[in-house]
Amino acid sequence: MNLKQNLSIFFHLISSKKNRNGLYPIWVSVTLDGKRTEISTGRQIHPTHWDQSAERATALCPDQVPLKEYLDLTSSELKRHYTILLSSRPSAVAEDVKKRFLFITFTRLLFSASTIGNLIFCDSVSV
Repeated sequence: MNLKQNLSIFFHLISSKKNRNGLYPIWVSVTLDGKRTEISTGRQIHPTHWDQSAERATALCPDQVPLKEYLDLTSSELKRHYTILLSSRPSAVAEDVKKRFLFITFTRLLFSASTIGNLIFCDSVSV
């Protein structure tokens, strides 16, 4: 395990991808030993509701609390995946953290959709 690796997680808006409602997508940059990769959080916000220095929504944002919780969870999940990667190999790269995070998130979504689909199917065939 390489304890000298420096992991940095940074949330920011991508102004070039503003939608027609004036909302900007929130992205997270994962930097590990100077190598950076970016991941879309899937969330959007109006730029006047974003505090870049805090990397969070301002108090004016109607969705401030759930958005803060989502970004905090995203950050902790990225750190957890980094730690898991380091436990199985001597070092990790930012792209590995991204792939592991996206794969686990995608797998959870598929499982949730499958479970919901099975419940709907069971309800429709039960007598």
